[in-house]
Amino acid sequence: MTLNYDPVPVLESVGYTEREAAFLYLVALHSGYFLRRQYGRFIQRERGAIAEQLLRKSLALGHLQRIACGQTRFVYHLTSREMYSAVGLPASQHRRLKGDAQIKCRLMVLDFVLDQAQLFHADSRSE
Repeated sequence: MTLNYDPVPVLESVGYTEREAAFLYLVALHSGYFLRRQYGRFIQRERGAIAEQLLRKSLALGHLQRIACGQTRFVYHLTSREMYSAVGLPASQHRRLKGDAQIKCRLMVLDFVLDQAQLFHADSRSE
């Protein structure tokens, strides 16, 4: 898939910061689901208000659905048609609610994507 435009500024125009928009773009493109720790990993922070800010904002805008998965733990599902349209995927199946096994698989896909991004950044720094 090739886009004729950069979706990050489109997502920024909705009210997200550049790094929030970049992360949500990855989520929309590769899985549709994410964990708070995955966003923390993306921004290279373990805990803090930055992740909470993204979650609060996305929930308030109606872009995310929070799914309980145990003791005070949640999976976040990017469900907004507006968000998928903004990244060029208006008919994405990632918007649809999946079963537990499929959600786990999609979270693993996002972990893989984040791993690859870290390897790419580590390689580019060493050159």
